Amino acid sequence: NWKAGKAAYFDAQRPSYLEAYGQKVSNLVFYGDDATFGDVAGFRGLHQFAKAYGNEIAGSGTSGSTTTIFAVKFRSGVNGCGMLFDNQVMGGADIMKSTVLNPNIPVLEVTNTTGNQKKEVYQVVHKGTSSFLTTSTYDVARYHSLQDDTSDRPTARNLNALIDLVRGESSNTFLFMNRLGRRLVNDLKTTDLQTNVMDTDYNIVVDMFNGIRIILDDNISSVETDALD
Repeated sequence: NWKAGKAAYFDAQRPSYLEAYGQKVSNLVFYGDDATFGDVAGFRGLHQFAKAYGNEIAGSGTSGSTTTIFAVKFRSGVNGCGMLFDNQVMGGADIMKSTVLNPNIPVLEVTNTTGNQKKEVYQVVHKGTSSFLTTSTYDVARYHSLQDDTSDRPTARNLNALIDLVRGESSNTFLFMNRLGRRLVNDLKTTDLQTNVMDTDYNIVVDMFNGIRIILDDNISSVETDALD
């Protein structure tokens, strides 16, 4: 029992559901409606857009053991590039709507189909509207099939070519990668890397590559297959 009532309980739990919704949207941004890594009911993602535009550089990693680095140039406006949300959204917390059903009255739910046992449950629906907009072939590019193996790692030359595929600018272009991708980029010996000293032990991390900011996202897989190619 929740002293403040069922609606208050659902309200208190909402942040965790909002986090789950955000992680799902992040996954869709990268993998879109791919049946293996994304969701067939989702919107098209960066993998699909980059492939459709022909903006891709292929590594030589083994299917099932690879990752991708994306270059995205964000632009505002109806002819821009970026996330789309319900136009009624006023702030970050509003991207997902939560509605307690019935209202606050439990319904019987079958818990055992053999004996038809039932229990009382309270219901709430969490939903949101979002998608990804791109209106130019210079918005999105990918460097895929990367692996932590001598001949399959990213090169500085190809990363610069990736940025050029979107006509990248330091003001609005980002490189998205997971921890494997960041580690591989961090291992590059090139003056294109800009680093910051993070503590007195001189723990160096890569912030930018050739002026383009690096964004870490764990929703990018390290076990991608050639189904995405």
